[in-house]
Amino acid sequence: MFHTHFLVGIRNLLRHRYYTLLNVVGLAVGLASALLIWVFVRFESSFDWFHAHSERIYRVVTELRFQDHIGHQAGVHVPFPEVLRTDYPEVKVTQLSHYGGSQVTVLGEQKNATPKMFREDAGVFFLEPEFFKIFNFSFLRGNAKTTLSAPNQVVLTQKAAQQYFGNWQTAIGKSIRIDDKTLQVTGILQNPPANTNFPLKVLVSFATLDSSVRSKGWDGIDSDFQCFVALPENLSASRFQQLLTASHNKNVAPPKITYPTLQPLADIHFNQEYGTFTGSTVSRQTLWLFAGIGVFLIIMACVNFVNLATALAAKRSKEIGVRKVLGGSRWQLFRQLLTETGLLVLVAMVLAIGLTYQSFPWLKQLLKLPESLPLFSAELLFFMLSMLVLVTLLAGTYPAVVLSGFQPVLALKNKGIAQTVGGISLRKALVVVQFSISQVLIVGTILVINQMNFVRNQDLGFQKDALVFLRMDSDSLSQLKHRAFKEQLLQNPQIQQASYSRALPADIDFNSSRGLEQFDHKSLPAYLEPQVKLADTAYFRTYGLQLLAGRKYQAADTMRELVVNETFLRKVGLQRPEQAIGKLLRFYGQPALPIVGVVKDFNNSSLHDEISPIVMSTGSDRYQTLSLKISTQHIAQTLNLIKQQWQQTFPEKVFDYQFVDEKLAQYYEQDEKMLRLFKAFAGVAIFISCLGLFGLMAFTAQQRTKEIGIRKVLGATVTSIVTLLSQDFLKLVLLANIIAWPLAWWGMQAWLQNFEYRTSITWWIFGIGGALAILISLATISFQAIKAAIANPVNALRSE
Repeated sequence: MFHTHFLVGIRNLLRHRYYTLLNVVGLAVGLASALLIWVFVRFESSFDWFHAHSERIYRVVTELRFQDHIGHQAGVHVPFPEVLRTDYPEVKVTQLSHYGGSQVTVLGEQKNATPKMFREDAGVFFLEPEFFKIFNFSFLRGNAKTTLSAPNQVVLTQKAAQQYFGNWQTAIGKSIRIDDKTLQVTGILQNPPANTNFPLKVLVSFATLDSSVRSKGWDGIDSDFQCFVALPENLSASRFQQLLTASHNKNVAPPKITYPTLQPLADIHFNQEYGTFTGSTVSRQTLWLFAGIGVFLIIMACVNFVNLATALAAKRSKEIGVRKVLGGSRWQLFRQLLTETGLLVLVAMVLAIGLTYQSFPWLKQLLKLPESLPLFSAELLFFMLSMLVLVTLLAGTYPAVVLSGFQPVLALKNKGIAQTVGGISLRKALVVVQFSISQVLIVGTILVINQMNFVRNQDLGFQKDALVFLRMDSDSLSQLKHRAFKEQLLQNPQIQQASYSRALPADIDFNSSRGLEQFDHKSLPAYLEPQVKLADTAYFRTYGLQLLAGRKYQAADTMRELVVNETFLRKVGLQRPEQAIGKLLRFYGQPALPIVGVVKDFNNSSLHDEISPIVMSTGSDRYQTLSLKISTQHIAQTLNLIKQQWQQTFPEKVFDYQFVDEKLAQYYEQDEKMLRLFKAFAGVAIFISCLGLFGLMAFTAQQRTKEIGIRKVLGATVTSIVTLLSQDFLKLVLLANIIAWPLAWWGMQAWLQNFEYRTSITWWIFGIGGALAILISLATISFQAIKAAIANPVNALRSE
């Protein structure tokens, strides 16, 4: 029986090959898009699932509870992990420190051999052996108990060992130097999978960490110093949170603004407030959004099938009637029609797999996914089989039920068919659904483009063009060369300004803050922890910072004078910049210092966050950034001169630079990914909608062939006939716009809440989206309408 259904199904699909082709292409594109979205969503949602009992692993993070807002720190007080070990021995606890911007020098076995040097911006961790009791990372050589138990030990991943020594199997026992620490390789770790928030590469024993860092007290929190716990089965997270709070309160003296809290391991990849070691997070809302887009694309492709299948009902009515007269049951006809749908979906799925395979490298490049991410897997196969069954039922059930339900007499006379299949009203409703989805994506894409243009063109309060920065080592030997290096660079006329600082004006990686004890000899009514930016006096000229009152601080090696921003004034209750000049400010544990200037507000982070209260001063021992304002002419030559001077001054250091505007653009990588996906899938949605509209227009023109012929004989012009055939469809597109606009406004309003500084949603965005949809629709249907309008009426009326 199935063999018969199969053969008959193939004949029917070939008989209506034009509409079969439209359905196959529409379904294939929709299925391929859904497969790509599934791979992306599945990868992003699977981070760190591979650890045993991952649901019981937590990061201990810190909330900073101020009077008007809550801050977030991924780190904890340095003594806190040891306290937790002592108080709760049944809980597995590990502490770690992550370092960015470290230099790795491979020490040669021969004395005169030139050492190989590498700059590692991420992946250098100081770990305890307990780390591997919580997290499942596998050793190829050695084990956690012996390889990271003593000072000056290091474990390399297989990739790092291959990079440093050429052959990872010979790396054991060799030495490397990280900054000023000489370490012996005692183990090789298997490369961590791509879906982890721990970009492990160089693992140094925690005992190697400077004692000055490990012995810090309860007076500060460092986001690079983090704590993870694994709870036993008999201890719930809510109960341990109470114990955590009790231990914290016992050790931290007032004023108390830090509150430890548990962050589930599964939440780390999605929580931008606390961040990750990779610097990359994705919101759950974004994943749900694109999963929804995938579902909508499948629905749109199914809508095409239903529309064309019901439109072709009249052509198949006599076939259905004959089958029923000859004894065919409704169930047999239902299976026959569903088999035809299944065959069509199967062909579309095979084509979709090919499209997915060809598009996958593009997706990885577009979203900067790891090259090691595989496309095909058992999970993807299961997903494809599920989609095959689901789409067959979704697209084929309604047409099969309706067509198999035809009354034989009416079917043979071709009467009442339109009413049985829902008539034109059903197809109109489905067209409206299709274009509503497309219009939401079009408007969303336009608004995301508008917001990203706003981000690129926003005045940040400082200059960012033609600025290059170098990350500098802050060890004492390097600091002795800093001044001479800067002076030698400034002798080059292509380098206009040079400034040492702790960080860039907007620098997420090196931001730091301190608690304020007194302002103007008085305690503040609410705790205030302004961000502290340390920089030399050339910082203001280099970045074009604008003073509103007073002057910039004088040159010094330590903090002597202060400059504050406008936001700081508002926080301490001052109305005018002049009021701050001469006031004394005291941080906890430090002497009071005078405010000598007020600088205009500038963005100190990305536009996702509001401007912080800022205090600026000097502190040469903490300068880790050299900013250079260069001429826009002969940039490559200037960079080469900077490199040559670097190699002369710091021959033992790796030369590495970055443009400031490129660094700032990294803060919006996730938003740029969203924009690229919106553009791609909005295009796919429009394509699928236009395929369906094209097919319906062709069918409508065919059904009205004789009417068109009569109208032409009676004097109708081509323009009037095209208008006649097009106006009904254009009305549907206009109705779809009206339905889609409120939905698009609601969705984009929610997305814009992620930005503290954002563009407004104006009427012209909807106007452009609506006009674009109408133009695309008009271009789609015009071909068929003009083709029908210019046809010879004699051919249409010949059978009359």
